[in-house]
Amino acid sequence: MKTHAIRWLRSLLAVTMLSAPAIAGAAACAPFLDILDAARETIVLSLSRCDVRPAAAWPDPWQAPAWRLTAPAREGWRNALGHDALRTDLLAARLRARPADPALLAGPLLLRISARLPAPAAWRWDADRGEIAFAPHPSEAQACTGPGALMIWDHVVDIAPGNAVRCEVWRVERPGLQQALPADCVDRWQVEAPAAIDQQGTIRVPPDAADGSLLGVRAQIGPREVKASLRVFDPSRHPLAGRWHQTAVIACDGGERSVTAPIRELIFDAGGEFSVTREPFEAYKDYWGRYRHDPERGTITFLPKGGNQLPEAMRLSGRARLEGGTLTLEQIQLWPKQADGALCGMRFER
Repeated sequence: MKTHAIRWLRSLLAVTMLSAPAIAGAAACAPFLDILDAARETIVLSLSRCDVRPAAAWPDPWQAPAWRLTAPAREGWRNALGHDALRTDLLAARLRARPADPALLAGPLLLRISARLPAPAAWRWDADRGEIAFAPHPSEAQACTGPGALMIWDHVVDIAPGNAVRCEVWRVERPGLQQALPADCVDRWQVEAPAAIDQQGTIRVPPDAADGSLLGVRAQIGPREVKASLRVFDPSRHPLAGRWHQTAVIACDGGERSVTAPIRELIFDAGGEFSVTREPFEAYKDYWGRYRHDPERGTITFLPKGGNQLPEAMRLSGRARLEGGTLTLEQIQLWPKQADGALCGMRFER
């Protein structure tokens, strides 16, 4: 009987010693965060205390406490959120967080600050960092909403192969009043192949992109999609494309004269459009139209089709001579009466 009791006591002690770490481990791996589906019924993602480690707080505009996921948890979240169904719910702010810590409020899980923020708190997942952060009051969320139209560009933007361009979404409340939205308002950027775009809105065009390719650009801001176009052009085939400013007029005796009211913007695009503006102000143009340029012959013709100010007695056909960053238009007058005496040309620089 005594031997049996000793054996029983040793067994109990062994079980107690083995169970203590297990119990401690269970406590350490308590639930941390569950992500529910749109109906708030099914758990689609979860994290325990063992899956996260405290990380440095995210900077403005969040000023949010953050946690870094362990490698297995990070990989699991990346895989799960890579599926279109989940990603769509995420972008629509339909997934809801259910935190175990009562100090952390429930709210939508966002890839970025959302224009549809339905609650005063939100969670954000950053796949690049492998971190999740909690923002009780994401201060810039309201900047994503408001009256007015949204645009990326008000015209087709030209870009040479091998170059990059940065996109922004602008809110236009009325003519003359526009402002760029915070970058975090954009849930997703997209551009048509062969170009690529990152989440910051930087488009990169490969060196082998074909001249004349017209690429669609899209920004997703909540339920709203903003569209723009990007045109790839070969500078050797469209040497005038770009923005020029007038530096002189050319008299018919060959002499150059300064000009007190120059054309500050002469814009050519690779699609054959031009505009002329003496005093640029936001989107204002004096007049615009199409142009025909033959680089081999050196001839150019301007064909105005509309404008706010369309000068009289213009000379619209002549020669275009390009030397480095200087453009000389001979027998051309896009804005007459710029100087006393007869004028037979204009000089511009990039």
